[in-house]
Amino acid sequence: MKDYSTNKRYFTSELEKNPTEKLPININIDNTKVLGIYANETHLGLHVRSMTDYGVCNYCGCIINRKKGYSTSVLVYAGINHRLLLVKIDNQKYKCLDCNKTTTEQLLDKAGLKRMTIDTLEGIMYDFSREESTSFASIGRKYSLTRTRIRQIFKETVKEEKIDYENIRHICIDENKIMQNKKLGYTYQLIVLDAPYRDTIINVFSDKVKIIPDNFHVVRQFSWAFSRTRRCVYENYGESKSKHWRILTKREISLKENSKNILDDLLKKFPNLNPAHKAKEMAYDIFTKDNELAPKESVEKYISKIKELKEFVQENQLKEFETPLETVKEWSEHIENIFIYPELSNGILERLNSSIKYIKRAARGFRNPEIMKKVVMLKVNNKKLG
Repeated sequence: MKDYSTNKRYFTSELEKNPTEKLPININIDNTKVLGIYANETHLGLHVRSMTDYGVCNYCGCIINRKKGYSTSVLVYAGINHRLLLVKIDNQKYKCLDCNKTTTEQLLDKAGLKRMTIDTLEGIMYDFSREESTSFASIGRKYSLTRTRIRQIFKETVKEEKIDYENIRHICIDENKIMQNKKLGYTYQLIVLDAPYRDTIINVFSDKVKIIPDNFHVVRQFSWAFSRTRRCVYENYGESKSKHWRILTKREISLKENSKNILDDLLKKFPNLNPAHKAKEMAYDIFTKDNELAPKESVEKYISKIKELKEFVQENQLKEFETPLETVKEWSEHIENIFIYPELSNGILERLNSSIKYIKRAARGFRNPEIMKKVVMLKVNNKKLG
């Protein structure tokens, strides 16, 4: 369907091309006769004309019966089985002989006009919840309703869910996640590499905490070190700093054949990049979890490989990689927990963060915190309507 600016234009341009014999429900509008019934995949149409013989002047209150043609309007009458019913009504116009003014009757009340069946409400909420990028405006365009009306339907339909704090399994704050294990008596804390977070957690939980840094944030320290080296080398050769940066930064085993050929050419052209690129690949290999190994073997393998990386960095004088190695040394006790508990990750939390950011971006921000909370719970948690 084209984006028609008014229901009247859509009714006359598209809907009247599809006449039908009857509507799925009976519609009775007093003092009218039916001139036509129409239907397509998204809309139903009903054309009626006024049959009144007199009216009341809106200006002087006199009874008037001098007719002066019709005024046609198209209004959204109801939603029926995921289709909107448009009513095209020819209202009678009357001329008042006392005040010499024209009055147009109103056979339908515009204010309380949009009636929604259960199927239509479910259709609106289904469309709204199935994609994170769906907004009130996009749903309004589909159902020919204003954003205010869609927002009102949303507030009335989605009930705020009460949280059972005693049975919470995961607590997510920004990019930190807390998980409780009652059997072992430990609280597992997955966090980014941030010393204030770490110190606060240790002070709060004392010895009953296992801090597990997210391995993605550990690897990212080495990726940043390589990017700094790459920019410095590019600058020395007079090249653009953004040229093929994705191919160089991405893990080599994840590249396609064409990208690998480009990578080989780049490393030949910039030989100073070879040691830094190898150090970055070594870091990726170190922090890739191997679930087939026992925890003790994984830790021993990690200690051995991080020692090799440190020696390689010193031999090739890779100054930018000294900073992430110092960070790894400072967090060594906690980083070993990555390999002791390989089944724990921040995957759920990263998905939640990405979804919430996408919802905020699609909505262009929220003025009402309660609306935002309901939208996030509906889309992220896929909750049933209350």
